[in-house]
Amino acid sequence: GAAGSLRVRLARLRGFLEPDRAPGAPAEVLVREPAGYRLAVDPGAVDTERFCRLAEQGACDEALGLWRGEPFGDLDGVEAAAAEARRLHAVRDALRQRRAADLAEAGRLEEAVAELEAVAAEDPLREEPVRELMLALYRAGRHAEALEAYRRLAGSLGELGLQPGPAV
Repeated sequence: GAAGSLRVRLARLRGFLEPDRAPGAPAEVLVREPAGYRLAVDPGAVDTERFCRLAEQGACDEALGLWRGEPFGDLDGVEAAAAEARRLHAVRDALRQRRAADLAEAGRLEEAVAELEAVAAEDPLREEPVRELMLALYRAGRHAEALEAYRRLAGSLGELGLQPGPAV
């Protein structure tokens, strides 16, 4: 029945999560509790936790090096996963902008421009990355391209009846 099927699936999952666990030994990762089961893992072993910790520490390259594909991409339709994925994307975008700012400060303007172009292309209505891109282009002596980035943003916002904010 259903209970037997659940036990078989849990045993397979435990085998996957703890391949070296001796037969009959108590589970350490998928732990049975009175209310059900609990996944007991060290937060440092979870990519999203490591990513956020490194982001808080300002370790841009190391944090971004953990990014692989779409977060929770295999959980379509699960709103909690979608919300967490949006949060992680926001953290990643902030890291990319910070890295671009660091590159610009170090005089590596072309690398900063490339990074900001990629961030701005992902969401062309977000003003902050476009503003940073315009500034990097200007500092790189690419004034016409900086103005074109502004025109694209203003045009896209204008289609929605909006205008760029004062910072832009």
